[in-house]
Amino acid sequence: MIRVYPASKVKHAQKWIDLQESESYLFFHARWLKASKKESDFDNGAFSELWRMCQEDVQSADVVLVYAEEGDHLKGAFVEAGMALALDKKVLAVGCQGTWVHHKNVRRFDTLEQALEDIRNDNWMSSEL
Repeated sequence: MIRVYPASKVKHAQKWIDLQESESYLFFHARWLKASKKESDFDNGAFSELWRMCQEDVQSADVVLVYAEEGDHLKGAFVEAGMALALDKKVLAVGCQGTWVHHKNVRRFDTLEQALEDIRNDNWMSSEL
């Protein structure tokens, strides 16, 4: 089973939960998925604890999947991507732009289906992205 850390807007949490149920080879390893349905549910203390958990989850993931749909303005997902890159982990970026996507450990995709196919085929494990 491949441990995937999904870095996305909180509104996409159910997508990762549903995919985990339908794709037996994936385990979406992120405690934030069950923490809340919206960011406004957290106070400062809760955010501090949440970030600690996110860092641990990124550290124990096999790959980090950064996901954005049109109109999404990622914030925390970029921090999680940075954590992954600092740990020399592979990052799959869907719908993402910016100079960071040219990092040697980042592979870009236009669709989530393409990224999942890459994981399914074990292409993400290659040292050459």
